[in-house]
Amino acid sequence: FLYLFDITKGRIRYIFGLLARLMANLHIGDLTDRITLNIAKSMLMKLARTRIERNDINPSEEQILRIVVQKNKCITAEIAKEIGKTQQYVGKVLNKLLAAKLVHAKKMGNSKQYSPSIDATIAYEESPYTT
Repeated sequence: FLYLFDITKGRIRYIFGLLARLMANLHIGDLTDRITLNIAKSMLMKLARTRIERNDINPSEEQILRIVVQKNKCITAEIAKEIGKTQQYVGKVLNKLLAAKLVHAKKMGNSKQYSPSIDATIAYEESPYTT
């Protein structure tokens, strides 16, 4: 539960939604009380990556999404500098990811600050939680 709480930033609705998806995919009935964090994490990551794959993003776009997850909050210029691409290119990719609801944007002065969706966070974040 701590993993789900952290990954969803405490949003109970998302926690229960993730648990419902996980249980629906496990199909193991009475064994649900024996699910370890490693089993749950790998199932949730697989579900999140499947949802991301539906958006048909290419490896370069996935790289940018992974950077947003790694940084948690960032602006276009930071990403462009890190990957050696123009801000225009990164902005175009971020707009595609925004339309696909894989990132969120918040206006910060003259720029936007991007943060990852819960699916992106689950799919790509390295969690400190273990069994």
